[in-house]
Amino acid sequence: MVNFHKWRFNGQSLKRCLFVVLSTTTLVTFLVPTKAAETIIDSLVGVYKSPVTVMFTGGEKLTTENILEVVKISNETAYFRAVLPGANGHTCNIWGVADVVSDGLSFYTPQMNLGDQCLFKLKASDSRINLSDEPVEGKTDGCYFATCGARATYTSQSFELKTRRPIGYMQRLLNSNEYKAATDNRAAGKSGMNLLSAPAGSK
Repeated sequence: MVNFHKWRFNGQSLKRCLFVVLSTTTLVTFLVPTKAAETIIDSLVGVYKSPVTVMFTGGEKLTTENILEVVKISNETAYFRAVLPGANGHTCNIWGVADVVSDGLSFYTPQMNLGDQCLFKLKASDSRINLSDEPVEGKTDGCYFATCGARATYTSQSFELKTRRPIGYMQRLLNSNEYKAATDNRAAGKSGMNLLSAPAGSK
């Protein structure tokens, strides 16, 4: 058991940043100091792109990009969207409003139209943002089940921090269906995604 009473952060107030389901009825709250949370988000906001070559069954190749967008909403929350093309034109496309945790951002889907509840993380290291897709305890599938085509995956996917750039299309992003669904559903206490009407992309 974690002893939260021994946690001290130079007198800074603690904010609740993420609920992780350990069972269908038990929640644990991870705490990050307000200033530390702000620093984590500010270090991640921007757009990341990495080239990727995808294969088709006929032998054709297509060079395209993996894309990750991170937009600050508050000192403790950020909108994110990841688009990862896979073989045969299949794609992973996930977005939501994530909470700050000690190693990056975490997005928990409390309810989904397709697939199981899941926990999606953007884990920051010294040089990369690593994507992590996990089912919650007692469930079988991660977020990939509802957000990826059959030949696309989040496994071993990452972005180099040095590729981070300012988002030059911010107004278009803020007007996108994904951003509106994520922020509206977060305000309503729902999942940040509307999986039945997920558009192919809005970059």
